[in-house]
Amino acid sequence: MSKPSNIAIIITSTRPVRIGPSVAAYIKQALPTTKDNNNTTYTIVDVASFSLPLFDEPILPAMVPSKGQYTKPHTLAWSAAMSSYSGYIFTTPEYNYAVVVSYGIFGGLGASEALVKTLEGMKLDAVTTKVNLPFAGAAAGPDLYAAAGEGKLLDSTTELWDREHKEGLLKAVGELERELAAPTDEMEGKLEAPTEVLAAGQV
Repeated sequence: MSKPSNIAIIITSTRPVRIGPSVAAYIKQALPTTKDNNNTTYTIVDVASFSLPLFDEPILPAMVPSKGQYTKPHTLAWSAAMSSYSGYIFTTPEYNYAVVVSYGIFGGLGASEALVKTLEGMKLDAVTTKVNLPFAGAAAGPDLYAAAGEGKLLDSTTELWDREHKEGLLKAVGELERELAAPTDEMEGKLEAPTEVLAAGQV
């Protein structure tokens, strides 16, 4: 029997008008709850609820804990929360092919790639399968405008995801669960902190 895993589905968008919570809810309900993965718990974590400012710690994250500790209450709360999970699913919006953003008109592919590079730089392992969730109608339909302008995720988009992207989501989560259940010898000795992530793209 595999050890229990608690995987965070992280909403990274903090805009007042956003579909991040709807995307995270879609991902959570799309994941199977069967006897094969009853040791896995999925928890939605909203970055916005932590009221994090621009990084304001005197120490670099890569230096914690070997060279010091965080000092700000908001950073300590975020760090403690993230340390309680064994793996992560990042839902990230893509606006302008920029850093760490990946659900959007074309599924946020560019942002997903940027996020993976950032995570690898932080010594986190990302699963091979990447999930990119585009809007129905891409740049020409009402789904994009509802998401970006009103924070609404339309049924036509979730139906598209069910039809064309759910299999990829399940494959990626399966990879994540297998990695968490049987970490490599290299990973066992490298870090005590959680190290496996899945990047899922969205707006």
